[in-house]
Amino acid sequence: MTTTNAYEAHFRPSSEKEGGASVPFARVLGKEDFDSDVRWVDLCIVKPGAQIGVHEHLVDDEIYCILRGSAVMVSSGQEKAVAPGDAVLLRCGGSHGLRNESGEEVHVLVIDVLAAPDKEGRSFWRSLANVPLETRRSSVGGVGRIRVGDIFSSDELGPAWDFIQSVVVPPGCSIGAHEHVDTEEIYYFLAGRGVVTVNDEQAAFGPDTVSLCPSGGRHGLVNESDQDFELLAIQVPVAGNTIRHPAAAL
Repeated sequence: MTTTNAYEAHFRPSSEKEGGASVPFARVLGKEDFDSDVRWVDLCIVKPGAQIGVHEHLVDDEIYCILRGSAVMVSSGQEKAVAPGDAVLLRCGGSHGLRNESGEEVHVLVIDVLAAPDKEGRSFWRSLANVPLETRRSSVGGVGRIRVGDIFSSDELGPAWDFIQSVVVPPGCSIGAHEHVDTEEIYYFLAGRGVVTVNDEQAAFGPDTVSLCPSGGRHGLVNESDQDFELLAIQVPVAGNTIRHPAAAL
């Protein structure tokens, strides 16, 4: 069962181009964990005054999700301030970097997937706080009502991804156990606590827990606490699969 806390992974220095010892990172999941074209799920810590140098992405899309701290993000020629809850999608062919001009660490979740070039090398910026959430009566046989919103549209994402969603599960509610066929899904838990099941194995989760459901696997989750929990749900097709799966398949 691939369920772990991101901060329990081994941290090591980034390449000199991307910050060296001042930007330690942990490879929470690597390409060996996936049948899809996901190359890695990393947790990066950018120390005060440090930076991830501006660099190009020529074979892959990458998403930065800011977990802690504030910084300046540079993406495809644009500079913007980013803070916890901000997400930036860089399409293949663009360039990006990040500067920490504050006195506090900046923690960044990075998800990378092989992708065909986007002719404009575009980037897209979102704040999770501004993502409209739709209330759903249930999810794949789950109990109660959950709230779900697309962080990026299918047109913005392109064919390398199925969806990237913000999900809120209230107390007593659940996402029913369901199978992933020709897709893989990553859950990254941002807040709250509950229980996740992958292939009949259960694990308690809290903030910064990462859970992977591989292609051919089954997973679901339940909120047994007295508070909402929030997560990112990232689904990708397996290599060679060209069918875009419905966003309802959480």
